[in-house]
Amino acid sequence: ILYTPNMVEKDRAQLMTDVKSKLSSVELESDGVRQLLVKRDTKKDANANSVGRQNGYIRDLFLEESFSEVKANLDKLVKQILENEDHQLNDNELAERALLKKVEDNKAKIMMGLAYLNQYYAFKYDELSIKDIMMFKPDFYGKTASVIDRLINIGSAENNLKGDRTQDAYRGIISGATGKGSLHDFLTYNMK
Repeated sequence: ILYTPNMVEKDRAQLMTDVKSKLSSVELESDGVRQLLVKRDTKKDANANSVGRQNGYIRDLFLEESFSEVKANLDKLVKQILENEDHQLNDNELAERALLKKVEDNKAKIMMGLAYLNQYYAFKYDELSIKDIMMFKPDFYGKTASVIDRLINIGSAENNLKGDRTQDAYRGIISGATGKGSLHDFLTYNMK
């Protein structure tokens, strides 16, 4: 596979610090993440949507370790996210403020999207890291999707994050960015 990324070095130290600060403020068991959960029927169980129960639903996603790993690597991850978004930012202060607002408004979704991809796509074919390509190089598959928009989309709902729904999440959320309709087709493509 021949791939040439389009990247230019720019000083984005302050922007990186600001984005990292917003993302690092997210905790796994937090209001922002609880808002992503499906509301349970309270007819039979009045406490089905209590904070304690919702925290249990979050733990049932089994993303604790992955979420912690993402938080520990935010310097690297934020740098890669900003490198991908660079074509939209240029040296435009308004674009940077819009990006910071988008991150602030969607920080829990972004963190959950990162944790999900880290959990379920952290494998390599030879030296090719599928997780890194999926997170930061959507143009590898001939698409020009925004990485932040993609992470927001992946992390936007509990059903996208469940391990037993990985094939459904791939088909419904991720396949549009890869051009491969099924998880099997995607894995086969990357093996070749």
